[in-house]
Amino acid sequence: MRNLTGEFMPVIEVKDVKKYYGDVRGVENLSFEAGEEIYGFLGPNGAGKTTTVKLLVKILKDYTGEIKIFGKDLKEWRKEYF
Repeated sequence: MRNLTGEFMPVIEVKDVKKYYGDVRGVENLSFEAGEEIYGFLGPNGAGKTTTVKLLVKILKDYTGEIKIFGKDLKEWRKEYF
């Protein structure tokens, strides 16, 4: 997505996200930006693909770091949107 001046504006922004299941690492130091045309995540088994998606759709809520969708912190999105 681009703003009025033509600059890239990410739809999804993830910065330094960490999610653990007890002592087991789900994701650690996860950071990326994605525009409108994200189709999926690729990576080996245990890379954190499922954990990342579950965080983005608020199935998992207990994490550290920052996740923004359309510039708004995911923790601020109202429950009825998910």
